Amino acid sequence: MSTDLQGDMPLDGRREFRGVIIRLEQQHLKQITDVVKQHFYCGIGGACWDHLMGFSIWLYWRRKKKEA
Repeated sequence: MSTDLQGDMPLDGRREFRGVIIRLEQQHLKQITDVVKQHFYCGIGGACWDHLMGFSIWLYWRRKKKEA
């Protein structure tokens, strides 16, 4: 087994450590993208709800105007 220039850590251990860090980063990125997707879907739902409320208010005032 070879060691790095300083003789502290075997090169294989360093590669393994990098592999762990890469896996952790991938897990964090997946969690972040999942959260972003959830907020995106919530934003779409909120926008649809706003439009529906606006449309229902418009229909209410239009009907009220006709009755008067």
